[in-house]
Amino acid sequence: FDVAVAMNKEGSLGCYWDMPAYIYANGIKVRHSAQSSRSTRWLIGSDGGVPWRYGKLSPKTEIVIVTEGESDAMLSMSCVKPGRHIRVIAWPNATCKPDQSILDSIGKDRRVFVLADNDEAGRKMRMWLKEHMPNVTCYALGKWGQDLCDIGPCILRPYLERILINETSSADRRGGD
Repeated sequence: FDVAVAMNKEGSLGCYWDMPAYIYANGIKVRHSAQSSRSTRWLIGSDGGVPWRYGKLSPKTEIVIVTEGESDAMLSMSCVKPGRHIRVIAWPNATCKPDQSILDSIGKDRRVFVLADNDEAGRKMRMWLKEHMPNVTCYALGKWGQDLCDIGPCILRPYLERILINETSSADRRGGD
C-alpha cells in the first residue's frame, strides 16, 4: 500500500473506476479487471515509446531496475529498501522499443538491471535490451511462464537484495565506480 501512495504522490499512479491508472508522460493506461495484471488498455494517449516513470530518473539515480509492466514495477518497488538511489521503471509491454537516446539516458552513469517475465516475450525483451544497452544485466526469475507478480514479494525480495548486495560489493571492489 505504501508504494501505491508514493506513486500517487509523485503523479505516476491514479485510479479509474476503482482500477489502477498508470500515468505516463503521453497517456494513461488503465486496468480492466482486478483479477488480472494482464488486462489493460490505454484510456488516453499511449506510452509514446517512453517507459513508465522514466521522468523520475534523476542525476542521483545510481541503479535502475527495469520491469516488464507496471504491476511488476510496483511489486519490485515494494521489495527494495527505501533510502537508496534506486529507481524502478517499467516497459509498458515486452515489445516496447524506446529510441536509443532514451536507452542511453537510462544507462548513462548507472547500473541497469532488467527483470523481465520468464517467458518468450520477456526473453526477447532481455535480448533486445542487451543488444541496445551493453551495460545492462538481465534476470529471468521464477519458472518458465511466470512473471514477477506470479513469484510474489516473499521470493522476489531476497532475489533483489542479493542482486543489489552483489552490485554494492562489486562497486566497492572496483573503487566505487
